[in-house]
Amino acid sequence: MGQWNSLHLFDEKKFREVIVPAFRQDAALLKSYFCSKTAPALIESPETLTEERIKAVMTFAAGMSDDFRNHPEIAKRIEQDDFSAYYHSLELNDLRSLLFLIVFSECAVPLPYFRLGYRLLIKNLAYSSPESQAETLIQKIQFNADRSGVFPGEEGIVNWLSANEVKKLLGDFEVVKPKPSHGIVNPLINTYVSELKAFLSVAASHELGLVSCVDIDFEIFAKQNSQQIEITWPANLPWKNLLSS
Repeated sequence: MGQWNSLHLFDEKKFREVIVPAFRQDAALLKSYFCSKTAPALIESPETLTEERIKAVMTFAAGMSDDFRNHPEIAKRIEQDDFSAYYHSLELNDLRSLLFLIVFSECAVPLPYFRLGYRLLIKNLAYSSPESQAETLIQKIQFNADRSGVFPGEEGIVNWLSANEVKKLLGDFEVVKPKPSHGIVNPLINTYVSELKAFLSVAASHELGLVSCVDIDFEIFAKQNSQQIEITWPANLPWKNLLSS
């Protein structure tokens, strides 16, 4: 797909309190998703599921950071010749794929999503205050800059914000400006910035966080009708950047 990025409403509290512990303690839940109808679209060779594959995921998850973003082994190996093979190993790919499948089945909204496209946040946004809280949090949407970061793989979850972080971003959004080109701001970029703020407002009003993803076909979730969160969208916006497919 060539780096198509998307931003989704996300129940980070349920993720933190229910999903993350399940990866460390609930082999039955992981197995049920490994064997689900959606698994073949996301998980490598699910037909070869073994107890060892599930155990490997749980063992790796047990060593991850409390926020479930990082693992110290990745930082240890990052300068080694075999790092790419390790980072894209079956064990790590299983964890990423299972996490994505469970998150978007249980605590995130697949469709509609806000369009991040290919680096649109970088291309479209400027900041009136250097190194502001808003800029830091928007960068967090785009990247996990930690050397020990588990995400992203080739596709799937990139990073996320908690509901509290969304509110902080919204509270500091006055420093976010449309980025001009040769001194002129394209009206489409004005629209993008105003719609991003509106999307943040929807998340904040529902006490939700945000999760960003890369190169995923979300139609697989639409087909199974897995929506877990009811959202009230404002009717006064044309939403050029809120996509349903």
